[in-house]
Amino acid sequence: LDGLLFRVLPAGAIMGKIMDAQGDPLGNVQVAAISTAGISGGAETNDLGEYRITGLSSGKYFVLAEPTDEAPPPQNTNEAGRVFAPTFFPGTTNRDQAVSLDLRPGDAAEASFGLLVTRTFSVRGQVAAVPGPSRTGQNPGPAAVTLRPGGPLVKEFSGEIRKDGTFEISGLVPGTYDVSITSPNGGSLQPLRGTDIVEVRESDVDDLRLAPRQMGEVHG
Repeated sequence: LDGLLFRVLPAGAIMGKIMDAQGDPLGNVQVAAISTAGISGGAETNDLGEYRITGLSSGKYFVLAEPTDEAPPPQNTNEAGRVFAPTFFPGTTNRDQAVSLDLRPGDAAEASFGLLVTRTFSVRGQVAAVPGPSRTGQNPGPAAVTLRPGGPLVKEFSGEIRKDGTFEISGLVPGTYDVSITSPNGGSLQPLRGTDIVEVRESDVDDLRLAPRQMGEVHG
């Protein structure tokens, strides 16, 4: 075949600045461009709070900013236990209230906004049957309960399961979390249906009861 012609479309970009409530720039904040297919690109803010996400195809995008562990804490807050919340453009923690950007080929859209501050909460509870080591007898570490946020958020939270089966996980921002239990041999166990999701809203969650599914083994 001769003379094939391919026409390519230029990629788009989203850029802007992430700030706190006083308008000061925030570095070490992860910013993601989210399409209907999921996260399509991301970038981290520099010390001037600036970011630039490139290589985006045409379409609608939500912009989400989530502080990393290296990001500075909120300033001028009189209450302990307050952190920057994952925030959608133009400044909301609720995706249903977020405003999307419509990118055309080669477009460069701007999305500058401030991170909101929220209280953090704790989840406490007990695992009905503490997972033990596998039949090989290996026990590389303690069992733990892990909470993974739903949607595009990436930061997860874990708490070690004590000998009596109790656990505590702190530092949670409001949201919906998937629950999993890590066994001492490194495997992941799912709790029984009905306890595999936990909602954190305006108060701590106490007395969460988890019962891991019994897992089988194949050996030969």
